[in-house]
Amino acid sequence: MNLPNLEKGHRITGRWSKKHYTIVRPLGRGGIAGVFLAVDLHSGVYVALKISQDLSSLTREYTIMEKISRKGFCPRVYELDDCSIKGENFNFIAMEYIPGITLKELIGKKVGMAEALSIAGLLAVILNILHRSGFIYCDLKPENIIYDRRKGKIVIIDFGGAVKKGEGVLEFTPVFDRACWGIGSRRADERYDIFALTILLYILLRRRVPHPSKEGIQQILSYARKSKLRIIEKGLLMKYRSMKDFFTELNSLKVLEREKTIRKRYDRILNPLCIVSISIFISLLLITLKKMGF
Repeated sequence: MNLPNLEKGHRITGRWSKKHYTIVRPLGRGGIAGVFLAVDLHSGVYVALKISQDLSSLTREYTIMEKISRKGFCPRVYELDDCSIKGENFNFIAMEYIPGITLKELIGKKVGMAEALSIAGLLAVILNILHRSGFIYCDLKPENIIYDRRKGKIVIIDFGGAVKKGEGVLEFTPVFDRACWGIGSRRADERYDIFALTILLYILLRRRVPHPSKEGIQQILSYARKSKLRIIEKGLLMKYRSMKDFFTELNSLKVLEREKTIRKRYDRILNPLCIVSISIFISLLLITLKKMGF
């Protein structure tokens, strides 16, 4: 399957909509599609164009994104059309361009427990909405998760791998694929996404990316047990029935972590005060004892 190499200034014209877009720069490239930043010449708005010759994949992605984009957790889709590029026929989705940083850029940086749980919680909410719509995301990974600077929220991009519940997984990344870890199948169910989200939580906390070809799942489970993070153990062993159950436990952990943080803050404030109070008490006691002739 050919992927177009488009330079800055190249014009794309929709065959049916007759809309014109000018390419600004490439944004990413996968196995079956290329994504480009472009300008809608009619509105002057920046858009992301996903271009491919795989019409069925783009149609599925467009349908899913159109259903859930109203919730605000993924880019809005504007149109699905086809065009001619250098004499070849291609299909494309024009969608909202989300400026921001990907979660991949956070890996290796210090992310606290509370932050990691919050990120995982937000992703669990998004994935639960997708699951309720009858689809499984299947290809969760840091580069598909963006923090939208404009709106101050997390969004998921690239729904090319999403399929209906019960279908076979079409696109996956080995690190987040339970089958590569020898845990389960590549049949799309809620536990498939829960496993991937659990691995992502582990990566945020450990600041390292594990790989199934270099280590076994037991090493991650060992970390979970030592750290008393049962949510990681249960997520990897697929003990949660649904993403909602996973989120509920995440939320309870967030509350506990928040309480722990508050206690630490109070300790930092109160401990010096206690030391001062004890010092004053001892000083007064010594003065009193001296006056009494001791």
